[in-house]
Amino acid sequence: MVEQLEMFSQLDDSEENREVIPIPMQLAQLMDLEDDEAEVEEIFAHIALLKRAIPADDHVLQDYVEVVGPRMQKEYTLRSAKGSSVEKYARNDDQSMLAHILNGVFPTLQIVRESETDLSPIEKQLYLIAYTLHDLDKLVNVQGLSVAEDKKKSEFYGYLDDWVERLHLDKFCPEYDEYREDVGYLILNTQVKYGADLNPQNFDRQLPTDRHEFLKDMCRCSDLIAYFMKNPASFLERQDIRDSLTLLSRGKLVFSYHKVSENRGMLTNVINNAVLAEMRGNLGWKPFLFFPTGVTYLQNRDSQDSTLPIGEEIAEVVVEKLTEYCTSRLRQNLNGFTRGGKGFKYADYYDAFFEPHEMLELIQKGCFKILRQDKAPSAGKRLSKLQQLQTEGKIPEDISLDFEDDLRVDQLAEYLVEVEKLIGGFASRETVANEILSYLGMSNLRETFTSIPSQGGVPLPWYFIAGKYLLQNRGKDENDMRDLFEEIAGNVTKVFAETIRNQPRSDSFATLRDYVKQTVDINGHQNLHQNFQAELTRYTNTKKIGRGADKGCSLCSSAFQTQESSETDVIFAPQVFSHKTPINSGRVKRGICQLCKLEMMLRQILIRSRWNLIGAGYESVKIKWIYLYPSYFFTPETSGVIGKAYQNLKSLNFFDIRKKFHKGKAATDLIGLDEFIIDTEIPGTEKENLLKMDFSTNDLATFYFCGIPTLGTRPTDTESWAMPTLLGLLSTLAFNAKVVVTESQVPLYHSAEEFKETVVINAPHPFVTHILQKERLRIDEIEKSLEKLSAIYDINIDAFRDGAKPQWQHLNSVAGNIETDPLYVFHYLDVFRRKNKWDSFPKPKDGDIFIPERYLRFYETLGGDKMSLIEGIAQRCFNFYSPADRRVPHSVLRVVSLVEGVIINSESTVKQPDLKWQARGVIQDLMRRIRNGGAQGYFRLSEQEELKAIEALVDYFYEEVFKNDCGEQRAILRARRNLLNSGINAWYQVNWEQFRKEKNEETTDVNN
Repeated sequence: MVEQLEMFSQLDDSEENREVIPIPMQLAQLMDLEDDEAEVEEIFAHIALLKRAIPADDHVLQDYVEVVGPRMQKEYTLRSAKGSSVEKYARNDDQSMLAHILNGVFPTLQIVRESETDLSPIEKQLYLIAYTLHDLDKLVNVQGLSVAEDKKKSEFYGYLDDWVERLHLDKFCPEYDEYREDVGYLILNTQVKYGADLNPQNFDRQLPTDRHEFLKDMCRCSDLIAYFMKNPASFLERQDIRDSLTLLSRGKLVFSYHKVSENRGMLTNVINNAVLAEMRGNLGWKPFLFFPTGVTYLQNRDSQDSTLPIGEEIAEVVVEKLTEYCTSRLRQNLNGFTRGGKGFKYADYYDAFFEPHEMLELIQKGCFKILRQDKAPSAGKRLSKLQQLQTEGKIPEDISLDFEDDLRVDQLAEYLVEVEKLIGGFASRETVANEILSYLGMSNLRETFTSIPSQGGVPLPWYFIAGKYLLQNRGKDENDMRDLFEEIAGNVTKVFAETIRNQPRSDSFATLRDYVKQTVDINGHQNLHQNFQAELTRYTNTKKIGRGADKGCSLCSSAFQTQESSETDVIFAPQVFSHKTPINSGRVKRGICQLCKLEMMLRQILIRSRWNLIGAGYESVKIKWIYLYPSYFFTPETSGVIGKAYQNLKSLNFFDIRKKFHKGKAATDLIGLDEFIIDTEIPGTEKENLLKMDFSTNDLATFYFCGIPTLGTRPTDTESWAMPTLLGLLSTLAFNAKVVVTESQVPLYHSAEEFKETVVINAPHPFVTHILQKERLRIDEIEKSLEKLSAIYDINIDAFRDGAKPQWQHLNSVAGNIETDPLYVFHYLDVFRRKNKWDSFPKPKDGDIFIPERYLRFYETLGGDKMSLIEGIAQRCFNFYSPADRRVPHSVLRVVSLVEGVIINSESTVKQPDLKWQARGVIQDLMRRIRNGGAQGYFRLSEQEELKAIEALVDYFYEEVFKNDCGEQRAILRARRNLLNSGINAWYQVNWEQFRKEKNEETTDVNN
């Protein structure tokens, strides 16, 4: 980044008039920490993973990550380097200061390393310190930093020393004091023009001039790359970036790229990984920057004449990579194998990856996986059906129907019908069936076999054969059954080998090959074009009914051929309405194009989860997808970190997080709560609730996303959005990335270049907009949004939890009520108290915040603007009155309730002075009875002082509450009375001790 935000000379605003974005105030509503910050150093998961990703022999960089990393993550994660909700800068894309620093440091050091340029340890330390603080003016929110004058120089180094200490940079570089002005020189000269000070007389530098210039060039290169590289080919538009590479590498290196013109999710990852492996393996290109839609590389200048692969070659590489991924996963996981009432089901895509003999092996594995020993057999039901058909005369009476209700019958029958169907695709099914019967020695039952109908698609004939065979061959255990299946498969494939070889096979990946040739560009050598006319024609034909009508793809609008989607093709139920289907047509199933079918196939195969979700099962858990976009790219180091953290991502448990809040942690402290999001080990499939991509460590994705199913029976829409919304906000902290949360299976954006915000929550449930007021959040809005969301979730759990169940279905009403009137916070505090049957709130334990104090903070966090009103009433009331039992709300609110009652129950014709006198009278009567022992409570003032205090309370309540807040409407005061009283009680429970005085204690004895 050459100039931060508006600093760069090419931008519209002049440098002289440049404003620095105000640093967002650190909110402390949920914080109860000492200002001096007890230095409990946490090794965040993000930092621990980053240490593993950088070269082990780079001790300076290792120390930088270990010492400075945790401090930088706390200070920089939610601090804006670019973009914000501030109107002047809202047009810029968001980028956190942490991303800006890491995205500058790692690429520049890679250039230096690849060009074999030597840096001494102190030089590398000074570069790291300088670039980490090169936006010092933004950090301190002061314009025009300079060392040209003594006063300004003193201010500059004061700011610098403060941030060096704050980030522990002095611990990282103990010689900092000696090289302090070297650092100052680099900071003030990172930008090309703004703030530049090249006058050597202004700096007492220790390094030689030529080393200063090289370190300065490193800082400038870092800034340019972090600021302007937004897609794999951005360097083509920036001569200064290309010049920086030439300068730092001494002319040895040039940039190259590959780029995919769109992002479909899994398919784009496969394409990127395939092309990356080809470029790295065959051409020696070094991956430099990773984008969702491609990669920027470093290439040796002397290899520029290397021949680049043509479109057909790239397409073949992609098909090979996809086949490699899918065959290994399918063998291992048997994705998509299910069993319905009519037998086995598996997706058609298996045929694209396996030969018939391989497929029979997988069917055997699937048979024993699905029909495992703990499953109840269906053989008995099938026998009953056969007997019923015999009774109806559909099976000859002389056929003996007797076999056991044994799971092995199910296994053999289901396997044999699949063998018949599979090999029957190459030869006639009758011929295949006869061969199987012959091999089993059951040829004598051929006529009986053919006479039994397959009722409703259930393979009753094969159940009959399987039952008879096992009666004749008793005692077979599971190993024997496996051997039998292998023998059957070997026999039929041998007998029909020539027929299978001669059968022409279609190219299952023809569409993929065409797509790759249309979308993948390497250094601009591919002549990319898309068939817009075909796309328009297909779109137009979706509007037709009858001849010439096209089913259209329900997921995209590509020009590729479409077909009706089946339950094994897609991960959602196919027979669901799509707005792309004409309303007055008889079409039931949605259409899907070959490309989206391929994407859905990859999601079934390459996504790790313990759920085998397809069709209606997928729809029932209301999955939300979280897409992670780098801002603006990942480096090889950060990509490795994100990949590892992603694989270790676990389901979020808000109960764990709220424990931290109850101890006084702020929302910003969630940056350090990685353990609640990122597990120490990759969860096993049997424990994996999230739907995550499963690539090997050698093939990290360039675009990360995961699905979040909603657990429980028939979850509501409200419940389905609770955790995804929170995890979306937390993910931007854990991954230092932009986040999109949506129900869409297809990514909404190709890259972060297409949206400015840090978090986008696409078409969420209304409770989300009740809380956050918007669906698109800028980087400076994340902290407050996290506080609001966490507060509402905490209130919901307090009021409605049922054991370990948070009961998220109430979120919409809770959020809606509090949006209408934040005083509802105190209503839910009363609900919480009554639910637990507390006469008073329990004392806090184990360092927890007192419950009413927590709710006062919630009130302020959620937009409550009447705290001064509540405090004003309470201060005036408890100035002269103390409740007999401060823990009982009725006792606490006794005086306030009298004032409210007088006003609410009065006629509208009563004049203001008369109403005030009535209110004073009832309070004076209460206090008189308290003094005489006729009522419970305590007086705190002399009678003369008390009269003035009562008058002050009544005047304040009438003017501020009844007149200004309620508009002198008794109905409004009646409606808000309980909410206001709950707030006053909560305030008093927290602040009652300030009213304990010697004077009060001396007078209490007469009030017993």
